[in-house]
Amino acid sequence: EMLRDEPFLAARVESIAEPAATGADIEARSEFLKERAVEALSLLPQAPAELVRMVRGIESAGQLADLIVSFMEVKAGEKQDVLETVDLRERLDKVMKMLTHRLEVLKVTREITEQTQAALG
Repeated sequence: EMLRDEPFLAARVESIAEPAATGADIEARSEFLKERAVEALSLLPQAPAELVRMVRGIESAGQLADLIVSFMEVKAGEKQDVLETVDLRERLDKVMKMLTHRLEVLKVTREITEQTQAALG
């Protein structure tokens, strides 16, 4: 509920509790995301080491998905779509798809860079 918009926005909000989702499928998706995120970070030239530690240390699957999508180079609307997804399995699947695509792009970029350096060297 919007309370006012001047001189700044103010609203009354209600938190949506993240549904508890556990089980082997959620755990497997979380592990997959952690592995792929660490792999993607290893392909970035200036990825902070503390980000890798954060990814590895997160216990909550929902927080993991949110963290990963926050550092990915995707459109704001795509990030918002993930953050608005309440169903945990669906949110993890969206991030897995985005991360898998981004990882493919990073690998091809690295191959092109290596080929260019070899041709020049």
